Amino acid sequence: MTDESRHGLQIPRPSAGVFCLVAPVVAVGVDVVAAEDVVVVFADDGDGALPSADGARPFMPTVYSARTQMPISVWQQHFADPQHSVDILVLAATFLFDTLDGFVDTLVEAAGRGVGVRLLVGDPDGPSLTLRGEEEGIGEAVVARCRTTVELLAPRASTPGLQIRTHQTTLYASLFRVDDRIIVNFHIYGSPGRSNPVMVFARTDEPRLWATFEQAFDRVWDNAKPLNDRGHSFP
Repeated sequence: MTDESRHGLQIPRPSAGVFCLVAPVVAVGVDVVAAEDVVVVFADDGDGALPSADGARPFMPTVYSARTQMPISVWQQHFADPQHSVDILVLAATFLFDTLDGFVDTLVEAAGRGVGVRLLVGDPDGPSLTLRGEEEGIGEAVVARCRTTVELLAPRASTPGLQIRTHQTTLYASLFRVDDRIIVNFHIYGSPGRSNPVMVFARTDEPRLWATFEQAFDRVWDNAKPLNDRGHSFP
């Protein structure tokens, strides 16, 4: 097997049945959309995918190498018209308030239509956020952002159908689920969320993985504290 240089990288020439996509692209099923710094490799057994030992087939979600590479339009479309439920698990996610016009109003309007909306945000008084700031080398910035998020949400805390809780979880991934689609922003140790990979997929794409994220959200929710309209959490 010989090597050839692509975009300054030495990449083995693929053997039969293996297909490589090299930066600057990212795979979306059989389509290709622009991104940066991504290498995606697919193995093919003749019908498009290589099964695992238990017969499960791999799936191909939309993947961005960093949250900053994800178009704002994707976020806008994701939250545009929820019909049944919205679940959000984050530390602060201040970028949603900064980049999506009327983000809180969108959630309030959805709740008013009977959509179940649950928000989990980091407890600014919890030790886990102080530790996260130390790990990312940004000191109290994480705590400050979480406090800002709490202050922005608190006036809406008594809105019927809009449930807001604060958590002290060590967060490995931020979750943004709307109906049957989810955006997952992974958290790599010592790296801010904006610099980490994002995955987008639907419930029908991979039900088992969907259930894993759903169960994780519910576990955090069950141990979180409701937020009142004065910006305080209570047992």
